[in-house]
Amino acid sequence: TQDHLGPELSLPDSPGHGFGLGVSVLTDLARTRTLGSVGTYGWGGAANTNFWIDPHEQLIGLLMLQFMPSGTYPIVPDFRVAVYQALL
Repeated sequence: TQDHLGPELSLPDSPGHGFGLGVSVLTDLARTRTLGSVGTYGWGGAANTNFWIDPHEQLIGLLMLQFMPSGTYPIVPDFRVAVYQALL
């Protein structure tokens, strides 16, 4: 999986991410507000479903929440931080 937008285009609400075949792709870790490795890809749904795959760490994160509006609680980013902290 790779970025199909190229460096001249980006996702407006996701600095450091590109887009490839239906998923967001982490392209520049320094510009993101998240943890992961360059090449990590995934997507989130409207009701807080979320997944990501980090090939470098051989890691899959999957969170299947069902509440709206998305982003009301910081569960998704907190879960991701907890997962990466557990790797240390």
